Amino acid sequence: MTAHASSVNSPRRTTGTSSTINHYKIGRTRPRLCREGKLDEAYCRFSLAGVGRSFYTKWFAFAGRAEDRPWQPLILDDRVFRTFNDTLGIFTVRLAGTRRRDRRYCAYVEHLHLWSNSVREAGIQCSAERLEWILFAHNGAALP
Repeated sequence: MTAHASSVNSPRRTTGTSSTINHYKIGRTRPRLCREGKLDEAYCRFSLAGVGRSFYTKWFAFAGRAEDRPWQPLILDDRVFRTFNDTLGIFTVRLAGTRRRDRRYCAYVEHLHLWSNSVREAGIQCSAERLEWILFAHNGAALP
């Protein structure tokens, strides 16, 4: 089957191509921003239809790693939020001192790394990634 010029250049195809290029740029530049330590900028600039905080903070955590620094981006999803809010009574708005979501994410990452350091100083080996996993696994359940 031969494609006609009108079908190749249809708005539908152009939109899809433009969207693919945008996804490619986001997939490459946001992790770079994370590796450069610019979590707030990466968070603000991440925008894909149908993709929310849970997914893109996972992307930051895996693609935004930089082995030459003492902290790494962490996953922040609904399960972690439930544990923070419902179980611990900790709110990222208070941690960050603002309602801006980018700053709240940065405050979350900063505090989990600080808490991890405090736990290690007490003689317990526990990374910030492990604390994140514990918060995730707990999923906002009531304390015993």
